[in-house]
Amino acid sequence: MEVIGNVVEEFNVGNVKVKICDDYCRDKTPEEVQAILDKIGEIVYNYRVSEEVSNGIEKQKCGCTDERKKVSSQRDKGDNTGSIC
Repeated sequence: MEVIGNVVEEFNVGNVKVKICDDYCRDKTPEEVQAILDKIGEIVYNYRVSEEVSNGIEKQKCGCTDERKKVSSQRDKGDNTGSIC
């Protein structure tokens, strides 16, 4: 399989060779990159919430009124654990 793009990283996972390209975001403004990251955060957040609901796990209450703000705030502070309330 031929990869066309700007490969910024290559690694193997088992027998699979993974190539990461930055074509989608390398020519974006900082605001456009932030919008992309915010959208990814929203997708991950919605997925994790749906997983918790489908698994019957009750969300822990933290007093935060807007979960996306809390996750964004954690990310801005360098907390990449992805934890949500």
